[in-house]
Order: sequence, then C-alpha cells, then structure tokens
Amino acid sequence: MLYTTTYFFIGPFYRTLGFPFRDPFRLTADPFLLLARPSSPQQQDPLIHWATPGVMTPESLFLSKTFSASMRPSTIVPFFYRAIGSLDVQYEDDDVTITTLITEDRFPVFERLVDTYTGPISVTIHTTPALLASLLPALHALYTSSPAFSARVDVHLIVDAFPRQFNTWRNAARLWARTKWVMMLDIDFAVCTDFRAAIRGRGGEARRVLDSGGGLVIPAFEYTHAKDGMNASNFPTDKAVCTPPISASHKAHIPLQTLLNLVRTHRIGPFHASWPAGHNASLYPAFYAAAPGAMYPVPINAYEAAYEPYVVFNRFYVPPPTNSHSRVPDKKSDLNMQYLGKAARKELDQKKESGRGVGTRCDERFAGYGGNKAACVYEHWLAGGGLWVLADHWVVHQEHAYKEGARRVERKSNRRIASDFREDACARWLLRHLLSGTLHTARGRGVFGECARVRGVGRVGAQIIDGLF
Repeated sequence: MLYTTTYFFIGPFYRTLGFPFRDPFRLTADPFLLLARPSSPQQQDPLIHWATPGVMTPESLFLSKTFSASMRPSTIVPFFYRAIGSLDVQYEDDDVTITTLITEDRFPVFERLVDTYTGPISVTIHTTPALLASLLPALHALYTSSPAFSARVDVHLIVDAFPRQFNTWRNAARLWARTKWVMMLDIDFAVCTDFRAAIRGRGGEARRVLDSGGGLVIPAFEYTHAKDGMNASNFPTDKAVCTPPISASHKAHIPLQTLLNLVRTHRIGPFHASWPAGHNASLYPAFYAAAPGAMYPVPINAYEAAYEPYVVFNRFYVPPPTNSHSRVPDKKSDLNMQYLGKAARKELDQKKESGRGVGTRCDERFAGYGGNKAACVYEHWLAGGGLWVLADHWVVHQEHAYKEGARRVERKSNRRIASDFREDACARWLLRHLLSGTLHTARGRGVFGECARVRGVGRVGAQIIDGLF
C-alpha cells in the first residue's frame, strides 16, 4: 500500500521538484528498491535499500561504477529536474529523446532547442563547485520560464572540477533518457526539420533499422560565412530546389532559403568540409540527389574512425547471439561492399530485440576537445548495426566562439587516447562477435572493414582466435 500510494500520488509531485526542494525519499521503478536522498547536498550519500536482502549501499558507489572511467571526485545528481510529460510527450518507447550537454553559458541556445523540438529532451548540465551557487538560481529561472521545460525536459546535474568531460556528460544524458530511441546532439546545432514525426510515422522502415541495432544519421551543415550562421531562425527548413520569382525592381532572381538553393549558391555546405574525415561518410552528393522520403546506407568502405555524425539509435540494443557460423568474408566481395544488400537486410530483420541491455556507450577516457563524439559512433559501428542517412532531414551549426587554446592542447592528448581506444575497441568487439557467432555475418563486417586498418589488431585478433580454437 505504501508503494502504491508513493508511486501514484507522491511520486508525480516529487518528480516535478528540483533537488533543493525534494523530500528525503525517492521511489525507483523497482518496488523493492527505495532511494533515500539527504535533505541537502552537504549530507552523506543517499542510500539504496534492497528490501529483500536488507543491503544499504551509498548511491555514490553505484555512480562511480557507472562512470568508472571518468575523472573523480564528481557529484552526479540524476533528475535534478524531472519532466511530468504532456499530451504530446508520454515517454513512449518509440519516441525520440534528444540527449545533449550544456554549461551555463549555453542556456540561451538550449532554450531555443526546447522551443523548437517538441519531443522529450534529456540534458546534462555541468558546473564547478565554485559556480554552483550562481548556477542554481539561473537554472531555476530557465526551467520555470516556459511550460515546455516541465513537460518534456529532464535535467541531470554534474558538479566537479573537470570542465570538459564531454563523453561522461553524454553517457549521463543517455542513461537517464526515458525512451528507447535517442538522438545524440550537440547544443550548437539547430534542429531544422521534424525528424521525430518522420521516424515515428514512416511505417516500419525506420523502426526496422532502429530495432535491429542500426542508426539513423541526420547530416550536419554550416554556413560558409560565420555571420550568416548566427540567427537560427533564418536557417532553412525546406530542402527542395525552388526557382524564385523575378524581382520587378532589380530584374534579378530573389534567393529562396531552401537548403539546396543555399548549397548551390555556396552559402552553406557540409559541416567542417575542410576536415573530410568528420562527416564525408554521410555522402552529401547522395543526400542532395536523394528522392523525398529516401534513406540510404553509409557504405562500409566510406566509414572512417573520425566520423562523427548526429545519430538516432536504440540506446538499449544489445546484438543477440546467433548459431550461424558462415564463411570468412572474401576481401574482394565483402570488405568492399558499397552497402548492406537485401540478404544483409533480411539477416538484420531476423535479429529482433531480445531484451534490454546497456547498449554501446561513449568512452569516458576522452576529456576535452578531439575525438570524443567519434568514439561514440565508433562503438556503434563496431557493434554492427550499420548507419542509414535520412535524406529529408538535417541540422545546421549555430556559429559561436571556440576556446582555441584548450582545443589545441586537448586534441593533442586525445590523439594518443584515440589510438589506444581504437585498438581496445577492436580487440573487444572481435572477441564479442566471435563468441556471439556474429563475426562472419552482416554484423561483423564493420569490424572486418575498420579494424583491419588499426595497427596491431590483426595480430591480436589472430591470438584471440588461436586461443579459443
């Protein structure tokens, strides 16, 4: 009776309150698990109680294991503010939650995202202990500024002295998202189309990709001249090429702000076009030429380890094992495949989700600029679900000042981490696919295609296979 009363009456009220106003107890989804939270941040850790075994464990211990590769000490408060939902947002599994991360200086940009995107949002907000006192009133003012926040925005707070643990923040926002499908988005990109409605309403095609472990890529663009990318309200929301009317006064064409018109007049182009490895695998020429409603695969031979698109994926998906042990892929036919053909699609169709798991995560060793988001996509690619580009949807970069000094230093250190990470990830996924029986199926092609380029992995792979067989 206590559980029922708390769940249906106290719980909904409690979830609308921020941390400073909560009562000491928080009921979890498990009726045998009760989280006791102290009345102030200065008190001891909240305790998790298992009613059956009678064990009490500090919450900080669980969070330290959840984010075990992160720098510590760190105070992590999930659901500092928790949305209550609305008629449009019921937190159904097939909804799409945008997961993002911000600091206080990005509050105005985040406010625009909340106004623009009508689906659920899970955001990690980071601050330092010295700035916490000033952040809390600003955060409260932001969250109470519009009913949209309490309807669909979950806020998770991280307080520590480490300013750019981006992948830790991403993992937190993803972990506490309340839908099965999530989109990993940087706050500096504006959502220009309603990809949420398209994914939920386009029949079984997008659902098949997501539920078989695939990802849906939304290509990224930026303006050629930085001054044009300052006002997101002017960003293109239509794609098609349109012939503008003739101006009677100037006898010239009046430009229309469609995406393809801006591309053809060189006012807009692929994000970071000077660094092809980051986004070229999205195949922008194919995107421009694709028919309305189309989606096309990222080719295996086009993928690069630095590829960092914005992706919608199934955060729970864990590839199920198979008893199929087909032939070793032939280099000329399989490793140079342009895309997963009908046979591979059929194979993915047969591998429906067998249960919930943790899915892939962003490697938390990456701290600061350089390679952090690409590491998230790398894990997904090696898992073998593949990536498919949505041809009717895109995001556009909102120009802002970069911390160039920090970027130079952190990119240098992250290059070494990236090398170790790719070798670790390849060895781990080779072993996982081998033991699961998926190494020589469509799911294993990503490992074969990518890990063959990583120095030392061929030798490690041979040792793994020799050791098992």
